[in-house]
Amino acid sequence: MSLHHELQQTQTQQASPAMLQSLKVLQLSAPELEQWVDREVAQNPLLERVSDSPSETPQDYIYTDSSSPKDHTASSETDSQAYLSAIAQPPSFQELLQEQLTDVDGEVREYLELLIENLDDDGFLPPETLRSLGFRHVNLLETKTQTPFISDNPVHQEAYEILRTLHPRGLGAVNLKDCLRLQLPQTHPLVRLLNEAYEDVLHHRFARLQRKYRCTPETLRNWLAPLRKLIFSPKKTLNNEAPQLITPEIIFSQNSDGSWTATVAGVPHIRLRSASDIEHSALSDDLKRARWLMRALTRRQQTLEAIAQYILNYQRDFLEHGIAALHPQSIKQVAEILRLSPSTLSRAAQEKYIQVQHQIIPLKKFFTHGNGNSLAPSPIVREAIQKLIAQEPSLHPLTDEDIVKNLQEQGIAVARRTVSKYRQQLGIPTSHVRRIFPQATR
Repeated sequence: MSLHHELQQTQTQQASPAMLQSLKVLQLSAPELEQWVDREVAQNPLLERVSDSPSETPQDYIYTDSSSPKDHTASSETDSQAYLSAIAQPPSFQELLQEQLTDVDGEVREYLELLIENLDDDGFLPPETLRSLGFRHVNLLETKTQTPFISDNPVHQEAYEILRTLHPRGLGAVNLKDCLRLQLPQTHPLVRLLNEAYEDVLHHRFARLQRKYRCTPETLRNWLAPLRKLIFSPKKTLNNEAPQLITPEIIFSQNSDGSWTATVAGVPHIRLRSASDIEHSALSDDLKRARWLMRALTRRQQTLEAIAQYILNYQRDFLEHGIAALHPQSIKQVAEILRLSPSTLSRAAQEKYIQVQHQIIPLKKFFTHGNGNSLAPSPIVREAIQKLIAQEPSLHPLTDEDIVKNLQEQGIAVARRTVSKYRQQLGIPTSHVRRIFPQATR
């Protein structure tokens, strides 16, 4: 056996405290953000809340055929009754978990709170979420570790491991299989069954399990008995089922001329106190945290404004005809249009709602997690591409990028690679070939 050392250079992206702060603020719903900002202001002597005024209210965006935003004055007042209703509700899921974190503080706690906010409806952290946070997959059977994903950042790793020990057990699992294993002693026979024959256990293939492990029906029943007591959705067991206040953060209204206006609301206004307070060196940490929070609120506002503009530009059918005319688009493609990362857009859509007329709709209904690249059905996109190429000047055929721009002017959001794919499916060569052989598309 030969022993040798091997150096390997890897590139990882670490989230700074400021970035974590920004992501946390982005993901909170409007009522949660109000409560959280109030707590921050109460703890930070350099911050104070300011009431909304016409000069401080968010910009509105109005739909135009040219897809260009126009500024409009808007006034909004804080709904004090709604706010009181929000803070009078029972503790949120996040607050119930934070009660278990009395011995956790500093960067570990901040990152742990970020992980908690990224839990899905079942209380899991899916692989795609962990990868977006800088974690990488490891083989449980080979490494004997209890965490299927690890991070090169020790703070992130510690936070992840703490999350997987919280009550109820199963929180932070990557999937149902991982969730069930977290609730069992690692030496229990059921853990082996889950590792080696999960599908058979899941679908009650008892005869196959008996043959594979050469055990009696009684032995198999004893091995499987704990399944009756295990939790399959840890978040739902902890979640309070009381009705939650819904505060729309993007409000669409139709003007008398038929155009649509979007008002972005729900971002509290704060400011720094007097300069004399800021000069005290003892408050330097408070100043740093205050500036982080203000930048995070600004980024949240800008992100919601970008999403509002996207809906005005590309979801006109939905605004005109309701939810039946909605064309959900993949998060990846919308993120590309808005020049955001998919993980940022995904967080922005969490627990957010829009209002159109008297209807309130979850923002996440606008996005899918598939690989779709167009708002319009593929036959419509292919027909539009074919029509554009049929009408193009023979001496100056349209490139795929030109086609993308033309389709966007028609209200069809589509990526260049999608245009290329559909063009090939239609048997149409590249613009270079069409320039040399114009008859190729005629």
